[in-house]
Amino acid sequence: MSLNQPTPEMIEFFEQRTHEHIDRVRKCLAVAAAILSENAEELVARGQVHDASKFGVVERIPYMSG
Repeated sequence: MSLNQPTPEMIEFFEQRTHEHIDRVRKCLAVAAAILSENAEELVARGQVHDASKFGVVERIPYMSG
């Protein structure tokens, strides 16, 4: 394995941490949407796609490889 390639452990940690982060952001946006009814739909929609790009190779590999 190349020094620039993440290990399976790094990938597992990254994916778990990123899923947890996305879940926290979605929960926070749901609370904000409940309070700010005029922008509720937009906030919920943003929560659904928040950081989804982190799982693509373009962002994932460089992020984990440092």
